[in-house]
Amino acid sequence: MIWSTSVLTPLSSDTEPTIIVTFDRAKYIFNIGENTNRAFLQSDSNWKRTKGLFFTDIGTKRCTGLPGLLMTFADATIPRLHIVGPPGLLHLMSSMRMYIYRDSLNISPVESSCTPSRSPEPLFKDENITVYGIPILPLFESQETTVHSHPESSVDTIEAGQKRKRETSPYLPGKRQALDSALSPSSGQSPDPPALLRGEAADDWRRRMIELMFPGTIVKPKKVLRDRDSPPTPRPRKKDRNSQMDAPRSVSPKSAEASENVSFILEPPMITTHRIVIVILDIPTVKHIPALTAAFEDPFYARFRSHRPEDFKDNAVRSVFHLLGKDVLEDPRYIEFMNGFSSNTHHIISSREHSPDPVTFTSSALSQLRMNQLDPEIFPIPHYSLTSKRDLKLIPNIPQNSSILTAGLEVNMRTSNPPTIRELNDSFHKLVTSDKPIVLSQETSKLFSQAKRNVQEHIARGKLHVPTGSDVKVIPLGTGSAIPTKYRNVSSTLIQIPNWGNILLDAGEGTWGQLVRQFGIDDGTENNVWDVLRDIKCIYVSHIHGDHHMGLAQLLAKRRELNPPPSSPLYLVTIRSVHLYVRELSEIQNLGLDDPSGNGVIPILSESIHWKNAGVYQTHGMWQIGGSEPWTDVNLSLKNAAALCKVLGLERFNTVDVRHRTRCYGAVFKHTDGWSVVFSADTEPSSSLTYAGKEATLLVHEATMADDQEHLAAQKAHSTFGQALDIGRRMRAEHILLTHFSARYPRMPPSALRRPQNGDFRPIVALAFDHANFKIGDMWKTSYYLKALEQSFRETVAEEGDEEEEVEANVMAGMDIAVD
Repeated sequence: MIWSTSVLTPLSSDTEPTIIVTFDRAKYIFNIGENTNRAFLQSDSNWKRTKGLFFTDIGTKRCTGLPGLLMTFADATIPRLHIVGPPGLLHLMSSMRMYIYRDSLNISPVESSCTPSRSPEPLFKDENITVYGIPILPLFESQETTVHSHPESSVDTIEAGQKRKRETSPYLPGKRQALDSALSPSSGQSPDPPALLRGEAADDWRRRMIELMFPGTIVKPKKVLRDRDSPPTPRPRKKDRNSQMDAPRSVSPKSAEASENVSFILEPPMITTHRIVIVILDIPTVKHIPALTAAFEDPFYARFRSHRPEDFKDNAVRSVFHLLGKDVLEDPRYIEFMNGFSSNTHHIISSREHSPDPVTFTSSALSQLRMNQLDPEIFPIPHYSLTSKRDLKLIPNIPQNSSILTAGLEVNMRTSNPPTIRELNDSFHKLVTSDKPIVLSQETSKLFSQAKRNVQEHIARGKLHVPTGSDVKVIPLGTGSAIPTKYRNVSSTLIQIPNWGNILLDAGEGTWGQLVRQFGIDDGTENNVWDVLRDIKCIYVSHIHGDHHMGLAQLLAKRRELNPPPSSPLYLVTIRSVHLYVRELSEIQNLGLDDPSGNGVIPILSESIHWKNAGVYQTHGMWQIGGSEPWTDVNLSLKNAAALCKVLGLERFNTVDVRHRTRCYGAVFKHTDGWSVVFSADTEPSSSLTYAGKEATLLVHEATMADDQEHLAAQKAHSTFGQALDIGRRMRAEHILLTHFSARYPRMPPSALRRPQNGDFRPIVALAFDHANFKIGDMWKTSYYLKALEQSFRETVAEEGDEEEEVEANVMAGMDIAVD
């Protein structure tokens, strides 16, 4: 049996650690943070034969890439997946019901118990591996040693030294009727969660939601632990919440210090004379260390650290992956724990203080580096660091076989050789760290020089038009559609209003990483990502399709890390289903909703600020809001919208119903200084948008398809290049920024745009690139740059070794039919 362990993504500003265990006919993936889907494309790895997904935590660090990867797997015809994670996994998965439906994928989710067991049963077992889970719970100073059950869950309650006693089931006939009513196809209602359900009834609701999302799936109830005695372990005390519940709840929102993590031990069948074992540990805080060390004192787990020859023969721990939070690695207790393993064990460590921060998506960065030679202001070099803040080797008594978890790291489990690093296709870091200047081809250099001369000549003519709002910045963070590619992330655009604040238009998966690469994470520098995040006053999410909002939770979680905390609220403008999704996620991790300070996340319903019918909700049809929770109150939304306009200096902020395959709103906002921005969202040509955005300073419009694919664009309710330009001309917009390009055009979208020969630049049209930094007053330059940019992309792709057909095969361009 040949098997290995490899690292797909390290700890960086783009990604969290993802570990893959590979056998001849199967793969098992451990943790799927943001950008995992895109990282597969960048690394030229593949997900074929994936059988299982395993999560050490269900917060934003470990799970935010799950929905995107599930859709990718389904569309790649992976027929079945096992999904294993801590308590709350079912809640997480059922929260995705509003935007995921795949009838080609059968899944089998399993929640681990949060109660330690002296005779643990495997969480997963097949012909390749057996996986055991170790609950790791934090210790607080005031805690008792009593073991408490997970709040309102179906797991048994255990007192130390006593027999298990089953809780009374809350599954009453009335609740059964409420559940059936919510699930009934004939009810005509969306499957929103009945608020009265608790305990096993709530879990049953979640299981049935997952079965609706993935027809053919049967989600089994939780297993009851069978052993009679369990060792005492500390448990965090939970506070009750009195806020309105939008979903059945058996989980509580957690901070990192209170998170319930599960670590894994992997055993394959006996190979020759030894059984090789992998251990994956997730220790987010120093308060989790006592539970970890206590767990390995239990005889079942102690054998993996035993130095007795007979134990080592059956349980030879080859590698331990340490996923560590702040200060954990330098805690003497943890170093002592590491040294308890055999001296032959390899320790592979992920710790932010001890890890560099290289760019993960080097193809995009290389393209940006080349374009930087054309215009350094519009095309800045992404922020990165190849050195760590602290040196791993300087930690006293750290095991000799210790190394940092890096991309491409591989461990051959059949040998005792140390880990190796697979060479990655990375021209960006080689060029950017070289003392030599970047060398462009003769043709590219010629076109760059000509473009620069044309810009200078235009300025010299003295006829430069300075529009109102010329200093407003437009920063495309994601310019692709449906699925990411090497060169383009999914939808997000940042609008920076000098002296007022920022507006984020959509927040696809990976938006946080794009922000970090744009502004840098060093809090000692001016205008770093933390400053930018603090200044985001509004996030606007146009609709429920995942590529427009799957990065939202990560942004809200990062906002909770701001120190000092924000001094003003963040207004979330979107439709009810997105609000509901975020509220359900906040039951797992505190995302700042209903913050008592008043500076948390403030809801505004898109329907309440409609450009024609503000303050009135539709009561029927696809435009009805679909619920009546207190936070959907129209007057509350109007009040919050007025506060939003005041804080950003806006005269008005309105939504516009556009024509897509689901309820979708564009946006129009006008500043008191006189400039205005129109955002189309996803839409086929829309007359409503044309009328609502008359005389706009800037139109940001989707251009998913080329002009020769108008029929396909109509099928998907998207726009072509020509249709987007026509809307802008009819609107009489001064500037048009085209974005949201199909994965069919992973590099440079096909375009008939060319610099007009007569010098008339109205409207000024630009193509969006990830990480471009446009001032509205400088967008005219891109008309001169276009030909040079096209040549630069061709040269980048040649250096990267990509062929158009290979790229299209990798991203499976047809997937955007199903995803978006």
